[in-house]
Amino acid sequence: MSQAPAYQMYAGDWLKSRSVRFMADYQRGWYIQLLNEAWDGTPQCMLPKNEAELQMLAGVSDLTRSQPDFNERWTAVKRMFKEDGEFIYNERQMHELAKQEQRRQSAIKAGNASAKKRQEKRKELQRIKKQHLTEGNGRSTDVQRQSNEETTLQPSTSDSNLQTSNSTNTPIVPKGTKNSRAKKIDRVKENTPTMKRIGSWFNRGETTLWSQHEADKLASVKPSPEELTLMESYYQLTGEKAKYRRKDVATLLNNWVGELDRARNATEAASQPRKKPKNTEFDRVLNDILKACKQIEDTGRIAEYLESCWDKYKDIPKQGGVNVIQRAKEML
Repeated sequence: MSQAPAYQMYAGDWLKSRSVRFMADYQRGWYIQLLNEAWDGTPQCMLPKNEAELQMLAGVSDLTRSQPDFNERWTAVKRMFKEDGEFIYNERQMHELAKQEQRRQSAIKAGNASAKKRQEKRKELQRIKKQHLTEGNGRSTDVQRQSNEETTLQPSTSDSNLQTSNSTNTPIVPKGTKNSRAKKIDRVKENTPTMKRIGSWFNRGETTLWSQHEADKLASVKPSPEELTLMESYYQLTGEKAKYRRKDVATLLNNWVGELDRARNATEAASQPRKKPKNTEFDRVLNDILKACKQIEDTGRIAEYLESCWDKYKDIPKQGGVNVIQRAKEML
């Protein structure tokens, strides 16, 4: 098992310790260094008893070691550890190690218990499923036996009647198996006038009951009569303006506020008069020809003028299948 990489260090206990408070700054450095070395050492929380090795682990420099009062300073730090054979240890740190191990064992025990419970639950579900399948096969056998007895008591019948009798032998699939029908959708008992009105936008019949989910959403939206009128006008639009409308009731109600803005913009655009198309080249040439003809009083000369325009305007695109000269003749 790998060692825990960290240990609990309580700031309040460190600051309240009289032994620590009476240490100089370098002594606290030695102490915390030895604690870290002990936690990361082998065996965990144990340090070698050898003085030279211990001072090296604490980071004591040769200059500090040469000071006259070094032994007194060093002893104040070493006093925080207790001897155990060839090793020394800090009693509080050893206590924290024991607490960590206890928590780890508790977590392992809880995890094993949870895994065992899940395994038992899976076994129970498998047992129930197997029991359902067995009961389903038993019911199927009873139905088949009853059908065979009825067929034996009845006189001989045609092949079509035999096929009808055999169709009753279809096994009954118990509920809860993979072949069971989908969950039934809860529906309202009766559609309200508002439901019927909204449903008509989606070609729903008045007798087609709304789902309870749709009814709850409608109750939360609470559309006003003005909003319903606006939305109804929107759903009566056709063509490009109806391209981005919602396709079902639930989606419409889920996006009601945004759809109101879209309906408002679409209906306003539809109510505006259409802009007259810009004058095309056909219209411009037609106007020029008609103006020129008005200045010519003789009908014969007008006909000559129109004939002279054929080569000049033969490349003008037709409008409605009629070229510009023919249209001018129709308007004169």
